[in-house]
Amino acid sequence: MFNHITARLNTIEEARRNDFGRISSEINSINSSIEALQNKMIRHYTLVVTRRIQPIETDQLSVASQSETSSQSRASISSSSEALA
Repeated sequence: MFNHITARLNTIEEARRNDFGRISSEINSINSSIEALQNKMIRHYTLVVTRRIQPIETDQLSVASQSETSSQSRASISSSSEALA
């Protein structure tokens, strides 16, 4: 009777260890999936932000270039009118 109870307890303990190992393995797999998704999200977010910033920078450069051209035109007109006077 004692041997039967001990054998039964050993079987239960082994099943518990196997379940723990399986659950631990599943958790590791889930963690790996989460990390992969986080990395994809980071790459996607970086790409989106970069695409949004580039047109802004291009627009700012364009405005600066137009402003410089406008200033040069005004200076040219000003010097032409001074030469006429």
